[in-house]
Amino acid sequence: MAGQDVSKNQPGDGDKQVAKKTRLKPGSFFSPGGMVDYDVPGFPPDRKTHTGRHRPCRDMKTKLLSLRVFDTNVSILTDPQTEQLLRRNFGFLAANVETFDLEFTVQADSTRETFSVTRRDQPPLIADDVADLLFIVEKDMTIELQKIRRDLYFLHSAALEFNGKACMIVAPSGSGKSTTTWALLHHGFRYLSDELAPVDLSTMEIEPYPHALNLKSDPPPPYPLPESTLRTPGTLHVPVDALPAAAVPHAVPLFAIFFLRYTPDQDRSTILALNTAEASARLYANTLNLLAHPQGGIDAAIAIAKQCRCYSIHSNDLTQTCGLVRRAMDVPDAKPHRS
Repeated sequence: MAGQDVSKNQPGDGDKQVAKKTRLKPGSFFSPGGMVDYDVPGFPPDRKTHTGRHRPCRDMKTKLLSLRVFDTNVSILTDPQTEQLLRRNFGFLAANVETFDLEFTVQADSTRETFSVTRRDQPPLIADDVADLLFIVEKDMTIELQKIRRDLYFLHSAALEFNGKACMIVAPSGSGKSTTTWALLHHGFRYLSDELAPVDLSTMEIEPYPHALNLKSDPPPPYPLPESTLRTPGTLHVPVDALPAAAVPHAVPLFAIFFLRYTPDQDRSTILALNTAEASARLYANTLNLLAHPQGGIDAAIAIAKQCRCYSIHSNDLTQTCGLVRRAMDVPDAKPHRS
C-alpha cells in the first residue's frame, strides 16, 4: 500500500481548500495508524544529512518563540501577545537556538478572533479561535516531526515517569487519557506527555513532549484544575509550570503500557495483564508513523510489547484507576513471563 501524507488523512480535518487558504477544524488530534509519505521532493532521506536550517527574519513588531522538540529546532514568529499565548502551551520546550528545521508564522486578524498559521513555503491554515490556533500549530508541527524523526516510533499515547520508569496510557481520543494523566500527577508520577509518546527503538526509551496538558472538560474531585489553566471554547490547557508534579526533560526507559477504557457501568476499576500478541495488536492500532519502519511497523510493535508489561484497564473510578496503575508500576523491574 502506498504511503499517504498524514496531513491529508486526519479525522476531523476539513477537506475544503480555497485558493491559498486551507482550513482545519478541531477534532481528533492524531490519526492512529496514519501513514506518512517520506518520498517528498526535497525531503532529506537521512536525518543526519539534513542541512535545511534557516534564520527567520523579524521586525520590531514581531516576537520569535524558539523551541527544541525531539532534537529538532522549531521557530514560531508572531506578535508579542500571541507569542505569550503560545508560550503558555509550549514554554517548557523553549530553547535558545538561532537556526531552525521548522518555521511557522502566526498572524492574528485585527480583532484577534481568527489567526493565520503558515509553515515555511506552505499555504496558510486558518484558525477560527484560540483553541483552533493551538490545535493547528501543534498538529502541523507534530506531523512534520514524524517526517524528520522517522527513526522514532510515534504512538498516540500519554506518557508518565514513576521512580525512573516510564509508562504509557493508551486510549482513544475523548476517553479519559488526559484526565487520567492529570490525576496520576497527584499520585507520584511525573509528566512526559499527554498525547504523543515517541519510542526510541534502539534504547526502548520514551522521548518527552511536555507541552501544556490538554483536557476537554474539568476532571472530577479531588483533582481540580489550577487557576492558571487556559480555558478556550471546548478545551482546557494546563501549563507545564502549573502541573502538580514536575515534567521530565529527558528520555525514560519504558516499563509498562496501560490500555485504558472508560466503563461507567462497572462498579469498580479493574486491571488485566495482556499477552504479547494482544498488546502488539493494540499498539499497532495506535501507531502514527507505520510506513517509517520495516514491515509496516508491526515488528516494532511486537518488540515494544515484548519489552515491557502490558495491561488493559477498565476505568470506572479515577482514584481507583490511579491506584491500579501505581501498584503495577511499583514492582521490581524483572520482566514477567508472557506468551
